[in-house]
Amino acid sequence: MTKSVSNFAYIVGAPRCGTTTLAGFLQQHPDVCFSVVKEPHFFTQHDLAALGPAESKRFVEHEYLERFFGECQGNEKLRAEGSVTYLYAPERMKTVLELWPDSKFIIALRDPLAMLPSLHARLLVTGDETIRDFPKAWAKIDERARGKSIPKSAIDPRWLRYDEAGKLGSRVEAFLKAVGPERCHIVLFDDLASDPKASYRTMCDFLGI
Repeated sequence: MTKSVSNFAYIVGAPRCGTTTLAGFLQQHPDVCFSVVKEPHFFTQHDLAALGPAESKRFVEHEYLERFFGECQGNEKLRAEGSVTYLYAPERMKTVLELWPDSKFIIALRDPLAMLPSLHARLLVTGDETIRDFPKAWAKIDERARGKSIPKSAIDPRWLRYDEAGKLGSRVEAFLKAVGPERCHIVLFDDLASDPKASYRTMCDFLGI
C-alpha cells in the first residue's frame, strides 16, 4: 500500500489559524490531490495501534484512502488533508509515519489571544457553543472539563476547552518531538494574512511541489 500511494501532507495547525486558506492553496495545486473532506480527522477518531498490521492496512485502505481519496488519479505527486485535531494528538501520527515515512506536516499558528475569541465566534456559528459572551464562556471551562454545561448541540465538546486549545507552545513542542522537526513547516497567521503569495511559495518549496 505505501509504495502505490503518493506521499502525504497534513495541515495540522490550530483552529482559526488559516488552515482553510492553506487547504485552499493545495486544493488548487495541479500536483496535489486533496481529500474530498477538508478535515477527515481519521487518525484522531481511530486508534489503529490496537489493530494488527494486516487489519490496520485493510481498514486504512477502505475507510481512509477509498473514502477520502477515492477520486485521486494516482499520478499526483502529493495527497493532502487538513485535520486540525492532529496537532492535539501527536501520538496518533506514529501510524501515519509507519504507513508513509516521508509524510510532511504544515503547522498553522496564531497568537492565542487572537485565536481563542475567533474560535469562540466560530463555535457559535456551528452551534457547538451557546454562550455568546467569550469571558462568560471562558468562565465555564472548569465545569465543562467535568462534563457539565455542555450544549446539547456540541458536536465535539473538546473545543469548548479554550484553555487547552490555547496551549499552542506545548502542543507544538509535543508534535515536533513526535514526528521530527524536519518533517514540519510552520506558517504564522500574520505572515499568511500580510503576504499570502510568499506563504504559499515557501509551503510549496517545503512540500517539494
